[in-house]
Amino acid sequence: MEPNKLLLAMLAVSTLTLTACGGGGGSSSSPEETPAPIDNAGNTDNAGDTDNGGNTDNGGDQTSAPQWSTPVALTDGSNYTSLELFDGAGNKPMMVTQKHSTLYSREFDGSNWSDETQISPIFSVNQLDWDVNSNGKAVMAISTQPVNPSSNFRECALTYFRYDGNHWDSSNSVTARLLRNPNGSYSCSNVGDFNVALAGDDSLLMTWYRRDLDNSYYQYCGSNNQCATNPEAQANSIGSRFIRGIGLGNDGKGRVLRFNDTAAGSVLIAGFDTAQGEGLGSSNLASSPSIRSKRASMAVNDASHSLVVFDEGRNLQARFDNGSSLSPAVTLADDLPALGAPILRTYLSDGSDYGLTLWREFDNTTKQTPLRSNISDASAFEASSIQHQSEGEIVHYRFSGDINDNGKAVIAWFGYSVDANNDREPATLYSRIYDGNRWLDAEIIDNNIDTNDLSPLKMGVYIDNSDEVTLVYTAKKTDQDIQTEPAPKLFYSRFSTSNSHIAAARLQNNSDKQGASKEEAEQIKAELEGAGAEVEVK
Repeated sequence: MEPNKLLLAMLAVSTLTLTACGGGGGSSSSPEETPAPIDNAGNTDNAGDTDNGGNTDNGGDQTSAPQWSTPVALTDGSNYTSLELFDGAGNKPMMVTQKHSTLYSREFDGSNWSDETQISPIFSVNQLDWDVNSNGKAVMAISTQPVNPSSNFRECALTYFRYDGNHWDSSNSVTARLLRNPNGSYSCSNVGDFNVALAGDDSLLMTWYRRDLDNSYYQYCGSNNQCATNPEAQANSIGSRFIRGIGLGNDGKGRVLRFNDTAAGSVLIAGFDTAQGEGLGSSNLASSPSIRSKRASMAVNDASHSLVVFDEGRNLQARFDNGSSLSPAVTLADDLPALGAPILRTYLSDGSDYGLTLWREFDNTTKQTPLRSNISDASAFEASSIQHQSEGEIVHYRFSGDINDNGKAVIAWFGYSVDANNDREPATLYSRIYDGNRWLDAEIIDNNIDTNDLSPLKMGVYIDNSDEVTLVYTAKKTDQDIQTEPAPKLFYSRFSTSNSHIAAARLQNNSDKQGASKEEAEQIKAELEGAGAEVEVK
């Protein structure tokens, strides 16, 4: 039986016969010998120790077996496919990729990724952002450079199109704002801080900053795509302030996070209401008015509650907004480097108030880049934040995390070292799971990743409310037996609380093999039997 059919059979019936090969392609260990540790990247050396990157606290579980599936390549490396966006809609992982200036989408149905579906015409997309809501709907906002047929000048069009839970309707895109220069072409490079947020009632908010006017603006549209202002009329102004985050809840109400001037400064949070057509409300001061902030981040959930994090000098502060008031500030760190500013990520569970704050620091003196986190529940934060990566290892700035309604969380990052000649060594992809009470040990998902060019290193991670985790990333491998193609590949890996799910994934991943080794077959047999299946090994 072909491996993919074997997988279907395994899911459909309770009895499974697993055929193993006793020789080539498997481990050379005899049944009496103990094979070398195997990490999730499929290596058989000691690089798979599950305490790598996780030895900075005492919360690790030394006995739990790795449950990440071996990474699977979704592209062949002949052409570069850039991972642009990744999230989950209605417990369904989704990604947007770009290839040859065209956007494509893929969805995961629990077993397989769909084929690429083109969701934009073939034209250059300058900026893009998206948001998903709890109903499994999504919206994507893009900026493009169409030519005005009357003037023959290029304009910058800020448009959006929707995902109805099954497919993207890019053919019915809506132009929310049209930016033009009456005396010539207008470049979308003048646009920054381009964001979109989608409410549970399918209304949306779009914000952007215009560098040529040193001003920020917003547009909001209803579920029927009727927008507050005409795309060519005067836009609603937020003022000369950088926008650091937006979000909408189920009822069309949400929050806008911004600085009080373009040179950074105090952090302001304002209410927003698309449902009642009220637009932007009055602002509340979140930070100290006497200390200038350089970084701020915010996450908003379905109840329109928000988690706000910002720096004040060498302190990293956090506040929780329950929809009516801000909690007192809590200090997550008091030792931020004097120079530079942290890279912040904030996550809030959709249907509850569990929060994850993730940040990477950079010490210009020691060149260290500690990656730290803090778990919260509404206004209650961990007493001390956790550092994750191995000592001396550099954390790439494209790290990711997520948290679900059960209070379970996941983080992932690329880490690499620099040798005596200041040359980068191959990178390793790590992940760490928070089980609701403590952080489990860091696990190696992949390694031997090429660091000659760091730009292709991108990732996204999503944990649904069944505690299933999906990780996608782009990377070029240094292993010549794994990759000889010129371009980076798109990979994915899954983490599951169900051993049978991972065993099934392993069978699917090895579909190009004639058979499994005796030892591997016995191991998969044990996993499946532990999940209630009846398995026979021949």
